[in-house]
Amino acid sequence: MKSVVKIFIVYGGREGEGYAQIINDYFKKKNIGSFLASRQSPDMHAGSDVPSRIDENLLKSEIAIIIITPELRDSDEAMSEIHQIQHQLMIPYIPYRRRESNIPPILLDKQFVEFDPAELNTNELQQLELEMWRSLDFARISIASTQETQNVEVSYIG
Repeated sequence: MKSVVKIFIVYGGREGEGYAQIINDYFKKKNIGSFLASRQSPDMHAGSDVPSRIDENLLKSEIAIIIITPELRDSDEAMSEIHQIQHQLMIPYIPYRRRESNIPPILLDKQFVEFDPAELNTNELQQLELEMWRSLDFARISIASTQETQNVEVSYIG
């Protein structure tokens, strides 16, 4: 069955990867396509070119979830993916901040969703999913509005 949306999950470090796996599993159970950019991910096939597979999935994604933990800033790969999301692909993204983690400067312009690692359960994940749908709806409405504006003809009677 084809998923209704494709999510790219960005994280940094072991702690971030653990949260990313929980989120990835949650979305897959709901038949929402998600991709975890990790060499250990079940989405990576043995012998596959990991950087190419990550780039391929990033290009296909409609939204990204960026898991903010203390380790995120130290991940060159994650910072590069975030830069791509913001400046090249310009897809919507949700900074998902572990409580008490510092937000990297690259993400300060965006409202974040906060989670408590001790309570990362179905309720918290449902809140993240709701925010994902809101972000996608807002992006789709913005695109449709822009397309309508570009298709308007103006006539002057003079």
